[in-house]
Amino acid sequence: MKIPQINKQDLIILPLEKSETLPSDWYTEEEFFRFEKEIIFQNEWQYAGHISQLEKPGDFFLLEAAANPLIVIKGDDEVIRGFYNVCRHRGGPLAFEDGNCRMLQCKYHGWTYKLDGSLRGVPRFDRVDLFDKKDYGLVPVEIDFWEGLIFIRLSKGDKALSSLFKGITERISPNKLDKKMFYTRVKYEVKCNWKTYVDNYLEGYHLPYVHPELCDILDVKEYITETAEYHSLQRSLTKELGEFYKNDGSVFYYFVYPNFMLNILPGRLQTNVVLPLERNKSLVIFDYLYDDISANALEKIKADIDYSDKVQQEDIQICEHVQKGLESKAYHKGRFSVECEAGVHHFQSLLKRSYKAHLNSTL
Repeated sequence: MKIPQINKQDLIILPLEKSETLPSDWYTEEEFFRFEKEIIFQNEWQYAGHISQLEKPGDFFLLEAAANPLIVIKGDDEVIRGFYNVCRHRGGPLAFEDGNCRMLQCKYHGWTYKLDGSLRGVPRFDRVDLFDKKDYGLVPVEIDFWEGLIFIRLSKGDKALSSLFKGITERISPNKLDKKMFYTRVKYEVKCNWKTYVDNYLEGYHLPYVHPELCDILDVKEYITETAEYHSLQRSLTKELGEFYKNDGSVFYYFVYPNFMLNILPGRLQTNVVLPLERNKSLVIFDYLYDDISANALEKIKADIDYSDKVQQEDIQICEHVQKGLESKAYHKGRFSVECEAGVHHFQSLLKRSYKAHLNSTL
């Protein structure tokens, strides 16, 4: 892996009031993009989905992490496992889309695997010498759970999943995320670096200028940012939320390093993950989960998703313009608003820590 040219001064973590933003080349240069995919997205916990998507044995869904195709599946023993969606024969796919099966069968040459990943059938392989099916099971990935949410990690590490979410369960009580039911997934391609999108999420500074209608729901004057070791919280008291939300209350916007968000409103959980595709292109995935997904609630759910889509389109537009600004000759570094951008500073500090940890390990 090629290490980008990094100014050691840019890795120094200063207090918010004295700190500069990340250099623009961290957002625009291919070397930084590839470096981050290697040191962050192959080593940190990545959101996969919700347990409500896997109700029955054989239920599975697909995802990608750091460009690796993966499958998460519930076994006959009710255990949820994660594997690479890669046949051990010649790399063929086991599935093209989410579904249910009794066995996983490679779509290329028909090798079959049990739901626990062990190899069962190898058509037309009887004359192959020194071949033992026990040596060719699916390659597993590390998997763990928090409040009904499923996470995977490609490389084993010392950071426990629970450490990322420390204190959140107690803070959002009595809201129970594991009781939510998965309704739908919505994907957006955004022409910006993944960090550009994360930076935008992490501050309410832009709300009056980019999302004026959102200010009719959120009390911007009471908008507060709090930071913990691996996550930050943007919190606001809500104004009247309308018929869908049966009670007024607090809105919690959690960011969990490196690329996961929890948007918690009364009656609804929206998860949001940002995946790097190219140095200036990202895939943003929203999962919508509700307390009630019965037929009686569908009209209200549609209204909620439509409104969220409008907000997302506004964010896409501004992030794509910001990316162009970062790539221009006019910009290199900026400064932070102490009042409004503590979350951005916190994220960029964690990113610097990841850079330094990897660079120190290579010395």
